[in-house]
Amino acid sequence: MSRGLAAEKWRRRLAEQDRSGQSIKTFCEQHGLAHASFYYWKRRLRNEATSFLPVGVVASPATIAIEGPDGWTLRVPCEEQALRLVLRILGERRC
Repeated sequence: MSRGLAAEKWRRRLAEQDRSGQSIKTFCEQHGLAHASFYYWKRRLRNEATSFLPVGVVASPATIAIEGPDGWTLRVPCEEQALRLVLRILGERRC
């Protein structure tokens, strides 16, 4: 299984456990999962979600929009000069 497919499979499992209200221990036991694997993927996917992603600028000249890996969008009112500064800083930062 490719890493992308494995990551997607674990995203679904993590979400399912969260929705279930069960403890991780109980969820893993009921689904035949190793606790270590569950925690590994939880940490790995959390770290991926907090890394910086490419930023796109919305057509509105007074707004910056940052789209997250789970489909969320943060829109912040912004003047052009401030927007240019933010984009320059993000361009310089490499994670």
